[in-house]
Amino acid sequence: MPARDRAPLPPPADLSDPPRATAGHWAEGAWRVRSGPTPGPTAAQLAPLLGRQVVVLGFGNQGRAHALNLADSGVSVAVALRSGSPRWADAAATGLAVGTPEALLPQADLVILALPEPVHRTAHDAWIAPFSPPESALGVLHGHSIHFGLVVPGPRRPVLMVAPKGPGATLRERYLAGTGIPALLAVRQPGPDDPAAHAAAWALAEAWAHGLGCGRSGLVETTFAAETVSDLFGEQTVLCGGVTALLTTAFEVLVEAGAPPELAYLECVHELKQVVDLLYASGPAGMRRAISTTAAFGALEVDAARSALVRREQVGAILDRIISGEFAERMADDDRQGGPWRRAAEQAAAAHPIEAAGRAVRALMPWLDEAAPPADPTDPPRFP
Repeated sequence: MPARDRAPLPPPADLSDPPRATAGHWAEGAWRVRSGPTPGPTAAQLAPLLGRQVVVLGFGNQGRAHALNLADSGVSVAVALRSGSPRWADAAATGLAVGTPEALLPQADLVILALPEPVHRTAHDAWIAPFSPPESALGVLHGHSIHFGLVVPGPRRPVLMVAPKGPGATLRERYLAGTGIPALLAVRQPGPDDPAAHAAAWALAEAWAHGLGCGRSGLVETTFAAETVSDLFGEQTVLCGGVTALLTTAFEVLVEAGAPPELAYLECVHELKQVVDLLYASGPAGMRRAISTTAAFGALEVDAARSALVRREQVGAILDRIISGEFAERMADDDRQGGPWRRAAEQAAAAHPIEAAGRAVRALMPWLDEAAPPADPTDPPRFP
């Protein structure tokens, strides 16, 4: 049976309805450059963190990069992992101090929550709230759990967000290369308005970002709401969901028209990286200048008729469901049930013919195996 004729899994939400109004206060205060590219990190940039203890809870993709970059910048860092964690040996091998949350959190001035979001609430309630000092800062790498109220810090605890705009592996690679990636920053100070406490919280957040090497690129002030909504929207409509939906559909159409699956994969998936690299470096116009005249002409034709390829109403509906909290609740509900929808969807996607075609194409380039990211033992996330 052609792949396009398979009965798909029911979608988690009906995206065919027109969206409700999406303009609103979530975007207020969404962008202010606090510092442009500056050398560092310097002692002055790190001063609010020096002499204080940072505990990174988790040692996955982002946690590893945050812990190592901060340690290499001269900050005192320890990694907190549950006893028996598969990450324990990996973290210890780096030379970082490793211990259980119960042992390390009482000494923390800044706790960086670097675990998967579905376990944030449990980790906060089981470890951070009872074991860390009530006035120590809580650091998050994404605004989701704070914005949607999945984590409710104590009344005396400041919350800092430092969200590097890239995966942990890239954050680490750029740091070692002497460069960095931009980061979005936000601060939520508890209690009554206290300008001095607010300024201290911002100084701590900026020191954390500089310690990661992000100040070499740029530090941008935003809000928890703006980072959460824009990040989820970009992931779903373009970076992860939209791209895979488009390339899978194009693969199916080409195969059904008679192309060998391997050729369809090469043209619709494998070459994507080369074009994305051009977009990353130069933007859409720069990309078109760098490709062939034929490719650019075809790209402009499709872009001129994009309303036939991409339904603006459907994209708006995705944004509306993020803003309303419907997506967050759907994900939380699936997680409470043990992730049945996610598992079924992942299994169906893994069985698609595009995966077999991809393995055949990548076999022609064995060096790609060396660059493939390792499997993450916390995915799907688990909590003891």
